[in-house]
Order: sequence, then C-alpha cells, then structure tokens
Amino acid sequence: MRININISEDLLNQIDEKAKALFISRSAYIATALSQKLQNDKLMDSMPEMLQTMKSAVELEKTKRVSSDSE
Repeated sequence: MRININISEDLLNQIDEKAKALFISRSAYIATALSQKLQNDKLMDSMPEMLQTMKSAVELEKTKRVSSDSE
C-alpha cells in the first residue's frame, strides 16, 4: 500500500544513508524500521505481565525450597 508522510530533511537523509548502506530501497528501510518498532512496542506492552509471571515463578520456587527444607 502506498502512503505519504512528512518528515524532516535530516531524518530523510539518515534514512537514505542507512538504506544505501544496506543496499535496500528507502521504502524497504522505512517498512522494516516501522515493523521492528511495532514489535518492540508489543514486547514492551507485555513487559508487566512477563514481570508478574517471573515474580510468581520466584515465589513458587521459594515455597518449594521452604517445603523441602522443612522435611
């Protein structure tokens, strides 16, 4: 799908430099960069749930150790 965006000249120059270094088009670079950004955002959105799961796992392990130590 084709879209139009407004960006600064400096940002465009940076994009063009990176795309050229990777031997890909400007469009391919922007699409890849946006895809990576969205993946990172999704990961960050799930971070609180991941931390809670880790805390629960640590608490479960502590409970197991206390139970085995008391036997």
